[in-house]
Amino acid sequence: MRVRMGLLIGVAVIPLVGLTGVSGVGATDPWTAPHVEQIISGPSRPGVAAWGVAYNPVSGEIIVGDYASAQVRRFSIGGVHLGDFTNPNGSTQGVASAVAVDARDGSVYVAQVGDGRISRDVRKYDVAGSFLYDFDVPGSVAWLTVQDDGDLWTAEPFAGAKIHELRVSDATRLATIVRTVATPGTAPGRFKQLTGIDVDAAGNVYVADTGNGTVHVLGPTGTWLDDVGNRSRFPGDLRGVVVDDAAGRLYVADAHSGEIEVFTLSGAPVATFGSLGEAPGQFVDGARQLAVLPGGDLLAADYGARRVQRFTPDGGSVSQFPDPPQPAAPDGLALPRGIAVDPATGDVLVADAWNQRIQRFAPDGTLLAVHGRRGSLPPDGMNYPRSIAVDPATGHVWVPNYEGNPDLVVYDRDFRFLRRIDVPRFVSDIDIVGGVAHLVVRRTGSVMRIDTVTGTTTGTCCTGLGLLRGIAVDPVNGDYWLTSDTQPRVLVVRQDGTLVRQVSVDGRGWGVTIVGEVVYVADASANRVLAFDRLTGARLGSFGTAGSLPGQLRGPSGITHDADGDLYVVEERGGRVQVFGHDPLPAPETVAPGLTWTGPLPLTGAPLPLRLTGRANDASGVLRVEVLVQHVAAGTSWNATSALWSPSATWNQAVISGPASDVAWSFTVVPATAGTSFLVRVRATDVHGVQRTIARTVSTTA
Repeated sequence: MRVRMGLLIGVAVIPLVGLTGVSGVGATDPWTAPHVEQIISGPSRPGVAAWGVAYNPVSGEIIVGDYASAQVRRFSIGGVHLGDFTNPNGSTQGVASAVAVDARDGSVYVAQVGDGRISRDVRKYDVAGSFLYDFDVPGSVAWLTVQDDGDLWTAEPFAGAKIHELRVSDATRLATIVRTVATPGTAPGRFKQLTGIDVDAAGNVYVADTGNGTVHVLGPTGTWLDDVGNRSRFPGDLRGVVVDDAAGRLYVADAHSGEIEVFTLSGAPVATFGSLGEAPGQFVDGARQLAVLPGGDLLAADYGARRVQRFTPDGGSVSQFPDPPQPAAPDGLALPRGIAVDPATGDVLVADAWNQRIQRFAPDGTLLAVHGRRGSLPPDGMNYPRSIAVDPATGHVWVPNYEGNPDLVVYDRDFRFLRRIDVPRFVSDIDIVGGVAHLVVRRTGSVMRIDTVTGTTTGTCCTGLGLLRGIAVDPVNGDYWLTSDTQPRVLVVRQDGTLVRQVSVDGRGWGVTIVGEVVYVADASANRVLAFDRLTGARLGSFGTAGSLPGQLRGPSGITHDADGDLYVVEERGGRVQVFGHDPLPAPETVAPGLTWTGPLPLTGAPLPLRLTGRANDASGVLRVEVLVQHVAAGTSWNATSALWSPSATWNQAVISGPASDVAWSFTVVPATAGTSFLVRVRATDVHGVQRTIARTVSTTA
């Protein structure tokens, strides 16, 4: 067994509830459930992952859709965070995309997209940001706008090439279709893939068509009038559009080039500004939604750079907020789904999907490297990576990007770019065995094989089994163990597509890994890991229960193992990696952990973003570190799970890394505002449940 000094965590205070095992692991030894020995990382999201932006003329506020935290945030014209919209369940359920304001009363509509249809399409709030109700509209919706009479326009961004005018009733809480415009095709005035949408004062509709590289202009009844721009001007990704009626201008977000294109309402070019980059006036992967302020200044949601930028009408950079941007902690995780172990080094690599990056941790949990940002191009562009694999022959790191460009990217161990391979969208998992990369394409429900030396596709299989999620390749016979995205089952399939057997899971499986004669499946909805006999498919047992304590699981997704057979489970909703093994438990002791601060120092005048750091140590191993941050003036407490300030005092899991005998801890408070005082309490708990708590007052300045 690999030695990890001081890494035994959690088993003394978490009874082995729900751990079941039976004999018969295909040999003579009975299977026994492992216990948690180490925790790596913790949840962390950016302050404002700005995707939607709108100006509310009734409240005088800027409304921002925070895509990564599923929240809607309120800012002053000067970019000061004023608060957040209220939601009965703590978040918008689906991700917060475009926002739109009814100028008659200041009410706000929010488009939300739910993976697997977990949410309704549109939410409505009053002018103060209090949730009123939600409702469905035709198709999926990521873009919407409100015309002057209150009718809502939506664009179907995915399968549909349609726009809809809808009349919303507060009495029935439903939207009734006034008209639908559906003109699929590639000729002028025809729809292909629709994104941003806006309506001018005359009722004309402007809709961005990234599939055809143009902006369609339609009359109030949906009759096509004109197309603005073409594929030579818009060669790639189009996003938001907004009309400035007073100035007679149309602004278009050309995300492909990081530019904002400006036209008259008759389609004549006026100006171009912006580029790809992180400096003021530049965009990381282009702007998303656009909005016009009184006086004509333009707001652009810079999702990739985690900020909103403000420009003069002709493109002069005015300001940004938050300033500086408030990124997630470098060692923290947001909806992580993929995990791999480098067999040569024992390093742990995590696909941090919503932070758009890959992290490499040492075997003891110390952060070694971070690579990636939101973007559509190599070498560092990431597009929601959900899976990751290390080629055991070379140590090369293979990263499929779930949402498309830059597709499948291969790096060396130091994240130096080696190759980009075109693959379909929605690759949800990857396993590399015997010089072949096996990729699960979720939506087609297939497995494609790629030669790791040449990068060429050598075959596909396994269609007709429904939507698929995870894969493990049996190293002995090459059979696939495939989890289903819709059914409570795991399919064992030969590489020619022949179904060998199927076994049942408790909820919905995600990741799979094979250790000797045992197959482990991370059951994401049942919050446990299931064990099966590799040869017979018989269920051997399970471990884990729902919860946030060590040994408990919140949305286990990716799972892998190291050379010693220890299991690494990454939790999508828990935002951490847990290591399970069979090392002996530590001897009982009652000494409280040591707990110190290392930053921010000094404890007044701390810069933004407010990042708290320190260390915790204990001979038997630190179980967890938690942080409670209270806003002194408001009396509210930061809830990192919902990414909101809450009236209830909330202890949050800190990000921890390094050997459990001496962990580094960090916690980032976002969004934080300059000139604010916080009372911060930190407590560390060792493997035996013994705690130590310290407290400080921290004040921030610009």
